[in-house]
Amino acid sequence: MRLPGPSPFALALLGLVSCAPAQAQETDRPAADLPPPAQRPSTTGLTVEDAIRLAMSRDERVRQARYEADAAEARRGRARAFFFPEFDVTGTYTRRPRQIVRAIGGRDVVVQRYNALSGTAVMNVPILWLGGIPLYRQALLEQEAAALTATEQRRLVGFETADAFVMVLSAQEIALAAERRLAFAQERLRDAAARAEAGLVSSNDVTRGELEVANAEREVSLAHGQLQLAKTELGHLLVASVETPLATPESLLAAAADQTLAPLDVQVARGRGRRLDLEAGAKRVLAAEEAAKEPALRLVPRLGGQLLGRYTNEPGLAGRTFDWQGSATLTWPLWDGGVRSAEARDRQAQASAERLGQAARTRDVALDVQRARLALENARATQEAARRARERAARHAQETAELYRQGLVRALEVADANLQQFEAEVTAARDRYALAVAFFDLKVALGEWPPGVDS
Repeated sequence: MRLPGPSPFALALLGLVSCAPAQAQETDRPAADLPPPAQRPSTTGLTVEDAIRLAMSRDERVRQARYEADAAEARRGRARAFFFPEFDVTGTYTRRPRQIVRAIGGRDVVVQRYNALSGTAVMNVPILWLGGIPLYRQALLEQEAAALTATEQRRLVGFETADAFVMVLSAQEIALAAERRLAFAQERLRDAAARAEAGLVSSNDVTRGELEVANAEREVSLAHGQLQLAKTELGHLLVASVETPLATPESLLAAAADQTLAPLDVQVARGRGRRLDLEAGAKRVLAAEEAAKEPALRLVPRLGGQLLGRYTNEPGLAGRTFDWQGSATLTWPLWDGGVRSAEARDRQAQASAERLGQAARTRDVALDVQRARLALENARATQEAARRARERAARHAQETAELYRQGLVRALEVADANLQQFEAEVTAARDRYALAVAFFDLKVALGEWPPGVDS
């Protein structure tokens, strides 16, 4: 059954009631325990460039990779040490219970003293060891690969921080949209209560308004929870809590939306030439190949020299306190029980595995670039549509609210318009910052550096 339209007197009474906020408050509905309002977008505060530099200087993975590079440098020094002489000095003191003296040629000769001192100096010199050459090259290549990996880890941490930064901004805008939805729902509830008090609508409009407020409060709580989670993740990367406002990177967002993309094949070639992980992988392949050469070189004889000097305070029958000798040793391991051939097969298999892994990483660059390009192009394509939808939804919500004040639509249409506005604002915020994430992903695939960092 259709309700009769409001009388002119009722409309005038509604105008008086709606203009008095103190008389249009909600009835005995308890207030929700809501989080504090979210920070609004700012042009000042912590910038994405500052956040990236801070994370690069504090993140444990960056420092760990740097120490691993230092360890690889130490291993290179150890491999190089095999080409240099070794020098050892040994001194001995001996206390004896008796001294032995012999008469030789009419003079007494001390053969054994109470307090005996002796010293030996030995220098071992590697003259020929071909197996050490590939082992040194292996250590050198692994050290260079570790240095590249440390730099690559620093680059990736920078982009991870940039992603977390824009995720905080996205969650912040969604939280603000949820707060606007709640404020709109509360305002509409006050209108419904005033109209119901004036007898213009039934109490069902008030109930519908209370339902919309409850739903909006739930969205506010969820949005603030996601915002807090995003801030926690960013703070984990910064090794500090995120308390200051974040500056919106407008120039970066503009570049993500407007920057012209080079052809796909050009970007793939650029990525393969710039990616530090590929360069490090190539050096590890060469290192594995050098290591595979060493077992076969064990068949080559190993030549070493030794120079020995000896001092004692017991000259004995020879009558000399100092003596020395030199020697050369040629070692030829003809058979080692099969260890050499087994290690050769092992290292050759490892080198083959490294080559296949490097080939896969090189081929994956094309996939990484293409995936990032598609994500960026899709994000760009949705920007204009999301912006128009947000503007239309805001205008639709305002128009619906005005029509409700005039008694031309029901509370259901008002709640639906409010929900549509909220969803449009959430979609626009997510699409806007998804554009930045896709832009960062493309930079990662191309081997470029994060904003504000050159190397």
